[in-house]
Amino acid sequence: MSPAEVDKLCYAMLQEFPEIVSRVKIGESYQGRNLYVYIFMNKINTSVEKELKSRPGIFINGAHHARELTSISMVTYIMLKFLHSWVAKDQNMLAEMVENRSILYFLPIVNIDAVTYMAEKYIETGIIPKTRKNMHNYSKVKCNNQP
Repeated sequence: MSPAEVDKLCYAMLQEFPEIVSRVKIGESYQGRNLYVYIFMNKINTSVEKELKSRPGIFINGAHHARELTSISMVTYIMLKFLHSWVAKDQNMLAEMVENRSILYFLPIVNIDAVTYMAEKYIETGIIPKTRKNMHNYSKVKCNNQP
């Protein structure tokens, strides 16, 4: 999935399940792309902020490194699996966790700049580039005033 497809899917989850899905912007990438965490919880109080401070949670992220593309699918699969269980009233572990006052935090793509670059290059050339890290140009960074 491309970053745009992941964003579209996650936003659809947010729109379709507002009673259990929230989204919080946690910052921006080096290249200025928004980073959102999707929060799955049974909203008991009206203050989401109060609930975030008072409940235990699990953080699940994908694409921490550029070439971890499969991890994006795993994060979105877990999100969809949870929502399916929620709708079907399944009593599986994920549904019970959130029902019993736990919180699930999902960040599908941590390294959004490199994954976006890879998606664009793949569309352009048909080849996935061998990008290893993020898109920060570390060659311009000086350590202890050394060139």
